[in-house]
Amino acid sequence: MFGGQSHDIYQAAAAVELMILSLDIFDDLQDQDDFSVPWNKIDVGISMNIATGLLVLSTKALEQTSFELTNRMCAIRYLNSHVLKAVNGQHNDLMDSIESEEDYLQMVRNKSAALLASACLIGTALATEKYHDTVNKYAEHMGIAAQIKNDIKDICRLDEKNDLVNKKKTLPTLYLLHNSHPEFQLIKDYYLGNLKKEELVQMGR
Repeated sequence: MFGGQSHDIYQAAAAVELMILSLDIFDDLQDQDDFSVPWNKIDVGISMNIATGLLVLSTKALEQTSFELTNRMCAIRYLNSHVLKAVNGQHNDLMDSIESEEDYLQMVRNKSAALLASACLIGTALATEKYHDTVNKYAEHMGIAAQIKNDIKDICRLDEKNDLVNKKKTLPTLYLLHNSHPEFQLIKDYYLGNLKKEELVQMGR
């Protein structure tokens, strides 16, 4: 689409995958709601060290490609800025500061969508050395849509990753919490601490 020809784009793609994997590890360690992944089955300190190494390695992998220096530096700048954006979004998520649809969309834009935007902007930077706002916007929209789909799936799970059970504020849970229908009152009671987890799970069966 942007005229890129270098086979080193595969190494750049690997760099993006390393960055996303490192942030996924940090996210799982912080959430502690998915014990099926290997990094939650070993010592937390070891997992954190691995994630830190992968994050640094992602930048190193971009540095070692054969693209022009200006293109590489532009790509690394996008990687670093979007990692910081994702960290900020994760912080808002951890602080449980999501109270509205607008809060949720801003958090997702900074968190999940920023990673997809980073991947797309890195690719265009390596091919053209330019910033493409259209690319950034469609990547953000795709990232937000993917996260909403993922959150809908997570609210239907019957295991420890169920967002309702973990009292997470996502678009689906916000909808249920703000819905005045009587059948959703038990969800509001659970989030307020007036209903135990076991009682909620039992009622959901």
